[in-house]
Amino acid sequence: MRTKHSYYSNFYKTIGLVLLFFISNNTSKAQGYKNNWYFGANVGINFSLGNPTFVAGSQISMNLFNHSTTMSDDNGNLLFYSDAQTIWNANNNVVTGLIGGFLSGSNNTSQGVSFKNPANSSQYYYFYLTNTFSEGKVERNNSLYFSIIETVNTPNLTLLQEDVEVLCNNCTGQPFSEGITAIPHCNGIDYWVIVHGDNELIVFLINATGVHESGVFNFNLSGERGNLKASPDGTRLAIGIEHPSGGVRVYDFNSTTGQISNEVIITTNSQISGISFSPNSQILYASNRVDQVIESYNLSSPVPFDQMIINGANAYNMQLANDGRIYVNRGGAIFSQNFMG
Repeated sequence: MRTKHSYYSNFYKTIGLVLLFFISNNTSKAQGYKNNWYFGANVGINFSLGNPTFVAGSQISMNLFNHSTTMSDDNGNLLFYSDAQTIWNANNNVVTGLIGGFLSGSNNTSQGVSFKNPANSSQYYYFYLTNTFSEGKVERNNSLYFSIIETVNTPNLTLLQEDVEVLCNNCTGQPFSEGITAIPHCNGIDYWVIVHGDNELIVFLINATGVHESGVFNFNLSGERGNLKASPDGTRLAIGIEHPSGGVRVYDFNSTTGQISNEVIITTNSQISGISFSPNSQILYASNRVDQVIESYNLSSPVPFDQMIINGANAYNMQLANDGRIYVNRGGAIFSQNFMG
């Protein structure tokens, strides 16, 4: 059985990258695929030496608050990165396919995910979203796409499948918002892709035969933009909605069946711009743009409660790195604090 290899999605930024929490346990073992983050303003970060070092050369020149996706191999060597419109290889050259290599994704705040193709370990799926906004609400022309990247001749990569649209046959509202995450199947080979819809969370199974709609779970969600994250142990999902009537919700996830259950509404009427789980999956962090604080929620408590950690002024997206630290796009000096989890 192949070793379980988690997905990787990152969005992170340059000047304004804030080290938020130092976690005592080391999570970098066997996670070389997370060693590189490439993002806007034409720079990136490398974690190969333990402490992050800035790397020049990224071809992504988009807004610093937008998402990007980076994938490295198991040894930490950069394979590719993308802003959902173009894919670049480790030499910063455009990866092309039958239609030129220009994708239909939105290089705004939409998330993306990438992971190994269960049918071929030298190939990678890359899922991304396209959307537009009107008065802060996602419009109803959103779409989900994937491409498959062949890396066997790295750094000379090829798009085997390019800009394939994924349809939701059982959705009741607009198909997709901008939140997407992925969780390895318990068999250590396949993957689950979970997407935030209008009122629903939509689950797709990706296995050796392709992409399959697995389930649509209606939780009366808002279709507003926001972050969707999976816990490192694959047992929980969390969504933070970036809207005045939004908030934080947490769910249980079954990596055997793809079932989502046990919704816990932690907060409402709070504009959440970023969320992240702790390495042990027991604590959830959220950047609250209304109160301008970073909050934590103890998920092992029967009733999760918020605790202000730091001043969260201008805090946006959050990401757990393989050094056991959570990084925040804030637009300020680097900050660190000891914290459990």
